[in-house]
Amino acid sequence: MWLTGPGGPVSPRRLLGPHLLVLTGAPDGVAAAEAAAAELGVPLRAHPVGPHGLADPDGEWARRAGVGARGSVLVRPDGVVAWRTADDLDPADLVKTLRVVLHR
Repeated sequence: MWLTGPGGPVSPRRLLGPHLLVLTGAPDGVAAAEAAAAELGVPLRAHPVGPHGLADPDGEWARRAGVGARGSVLVRPDGVVAWRTADDLDPADLVKTLRVVLHR
């Protein structure tokens, strides 16, 4: 499944790296993810999916991810989905989730 960025098609797998990854359709999702990562001091990259980020014109990403247009997905560096939410991204919830995922 592909998203569309400024330079054309983007595979979410290409966004993986030595960091945690958050793909989010929440309006303040990127800021929430960055705040959670800063609080715990963990490497994390967040990308918006929607009108102000990577385009999901057919809603395919949201449907396949099982989160809806405003939802978010936390992906480990190995590509495994660690957590997902259909709600707007809450930094406190993400901090709790990161503590579990990272065994902290």
